[in-house]
Amino acid sequence: MAIKELSQRQLQVGQEIRRVVAGLIERSEIRNLHEVKTLVTITEVRVSPDLKYCNAYFITSDESLNKQVLAGLKLAANYNRKQGGIKTGVRFVQ
Repeated sequence: MAIKELSQRQLQVGQEIRRVVAGLIERSEIRNLHEVKTLVTITEVRVSPDLKYCNAYFITSDESLNKQVLAGLKLAANYNRKQGGIKTGVRFVQ
């Protein structure tokens, strides 16, 4: 199966969501990451063609804490989803 190239709109929405989530982490608005003392960088956000779903990829400065960061981000998924929808103006957020 051939991999399709992302549309310009998918790239724009992905960058905007990446900016929002990175801002939430930077401002310590995600309570589940308060006890984790490492640098978290959102490297990429891939958005589905219908712009309803996305996958965010991250990297940390301490690889031994990846599981803790992933668990914290999963617990904060609803908050991230809500803030991403509000700040980007995307109609559907799932």
